Amino acid sequence: MGQDEIVVTANDKTRVYGDTNPSFDYTVSQGEISGTPELKCDATKKSSVDKYEIKISSGTMPAMSVIITGYFVMSTFELNGLKYQLEDGKVSITGFNSDDTEVVIPTAIEIDGENYSVTSISLGAFQGCKGITSLIISNGIENIGDEAFAGCSNLKEIIIGNRVTRIGSRAFANVSRNSNRTRTEEGLKVVCYATEVPETAPDAFDNTEISKALLLVEDASVNSYKSLSPWNGFGNIRGINDYTAIEGIQSKAIGSKNLFDLYGNRILAALLEPIIQ
Repeated sequence: MGQDEIVVTANDKTRVYGDTNPSFDYTVSQGEISGTPELKCDATKKSSVDKYEIKISSGTMPAMSVIITGYFVMSTFELNGLKYQLEDGKVSITGFNSDDTEVVIPTAIEIDGENYSVTSISLGAFQGCKGITSLIISNGIENIGDEAFAGCSNLKEIIIGNRVTRIGSRAFANVSRNSNRTRTEEGLKVVCYATEVPETAPDAFDNTEISKALLLVEDASVNSYKSLSPWNGFGNIRGINDYTAIEGIQSKAIGSKNLFDLYGNRILAALLEPIIQ
């Protein structure tokens, strides 16, 4: 590189899908500049989630300057109240911005005609969301991060899909102020469809009264859950089929609620099979 040459690098940026582009800036890593380089990016508010090059032209700088481009990564976005982040073609949920009381974590989402798998729930994504009363974590989610649902103190029903392999520290801490489940007053109910017990932090249910709560798992997995901490702390651990056979199968009142299956698909009332009450 000649002594008159200069290295200018555009600084990497991120932004939320649908927002306007951020202000672009640059770093001079070799030499001194006179004048100001010009920075542009082809991404618009509705450009699909992807990586876009930040292009630098000379602007008012001398023509002999060496131009090195940076990248603008539009990797975070919000859809139906859920905040997502895209990395290596997979999506994690990073936050919640809605008044909905019934939350469904989808298996996949579509952005601009492209499907992206939703595989994890990030650290503290729903922490302190006290308005949530029921939660479906659809099949496809593999990782539930630390403190993901900590402080969701009114959460009464949690359904966990069959592919979850890890549940982090305090993921469900301080959940459900009244965990006692009786015939006359419903308390906390957890349904976990994972046939193999997920790797679960010892404090995953910290300060949640699981000793008074109901845990339903696949019938063949009951003994496994009863033998491993912290799951063996649940006061009532039953097989799903065994529980429905003894208690009877009832259909939830449809009312104006939206019902979803474990893939995050809306279930029409006419097609609804009886579900565990």
